[in-house]
Amino acid sequence: MRIAADINSEDEIETWVKAMIADHGYAQISMHGPDPNEPGYAFTVGLTETRGSGEFFCMGVAPDIAAQLFSICIGALDDGRLGPGLSDRDVAGLVEDFTLRFRRLDPALVAQTAHAAIARYGHGVALHQIILPDEAGLFPGDDGCNPAYIAAQDPDRLLRGALN
Repeated sequence: MRIAADINSEDEIETWVKAMIADHGYAQISMHGPDPNEPGYAFTVGLTETRGSGEFFCMGVAPDIAAQLFSICIGALDDGRLGPGLSDRDVAGLVEDFTLRFRRLDPALVAQTAHAAIARYGHGVALHQIILPDEAGLFPGDDGCNPAYIAAQDPDRLLRGALN
């Protein structure tokens, strides 16, 4: 789902989010830092309400790639390939010849990255990061993982204030 819209006030944002949740079962919020070369992040809002699951979070990819990943994962929730209680685990087969890793984010990070939306649309919501492997299939934390993939998907950098 990709919606291009100019939203200029908090009231417009709230109206848009509520409409997206009503129409699609969730909204995607994408955040970008002041440096266009620094990867941003995106997360869903509304899945807890509409599907009884946690929300998804992705960083280090463009918003349209995050939207595709969210769509794939939400489809897997809907058809039962993913359960609503995602936590630290790898899942193969959602994307052909690819494994995705899911990690529940620390509440401090949720407060830092999604505080406004989570506070408004889902107190105490679990946020599950979708982590992508590098070109060799290694994930951040694996020996030999591409440092660029590690840096782009490191949620701790958000706590250090690299992005707004």
